[in-house]
Amino acid sequence: MVGKLTWYRATSSITCALFDRARFFDKHGCLKKAIAEKNGTLEDTWNQTNRQATGDLLEPVLIQEAARRLGITELEAEVDYKIDHPELPLQASLDGRCKAVNLKVSHDTNNGIYVVGHKDLILNGDIPIECKCSSDFPSVGEPPKYLGVDQLHTSMEILNAEYGILIVLYQSTDLRIYVYKREEAFKSELARVVLDFDRRVNEE
Repeated sequence: MVGKLTWYRATSSITCALFDRARFFDKHGCLKKAIAEKNGTLEDTWNQTNRQATGDLLEPVLIQEAARRLGITELEAEVDYKIDHPELPLQASLDGRCKAVNLKVSHDTNNGIYVVGHKDLILNGDIPIECKCSSDFPSVGEPPKYLGVDQLHTSMEILNAEYGILIVLYQSTDLRIYVYKREEAFKSELARVVLDFDRRVNEE
């Protein structure tokens, strides 16, 4: 969802900026906001756009449809609480969340299912879901990192989840479901940028 539950430190939604991979904002702006929030001087001037409001409306429906296509039955299509990383100063507000037990998912482009880097995966455990609505045309392979990929991998680390699901609705009708397996190398890179960002906030 667009409405944020998380604080102005490192969150899953800004890690793409911390990695210098964001499209619409950068880490310097994030740092400025975080320092202002720390000092109690942040002015909330954010207004939801028409596109963002429409995305909020569609997300639960898209999450439910993706769950149906994947065969997921234990689902939270709307998450109204934040989650904390057990060790890092890092939080996330998820679009959705589900659980799976030995659920096999296969690459199936006819049904909009893309298993990234694999032909099949057996899903188990707690799984974060991120959902995006984009006016862009889909890229070949996985989406660009800024379109929910870094955010999803961050949420996977926060939940200690082995799998994650990214839903992207392209061009209003092209629904694609990307299933990811946790990447071990991402963990250390995430810790590096999060701790650096937190230090910069503290030291201003």
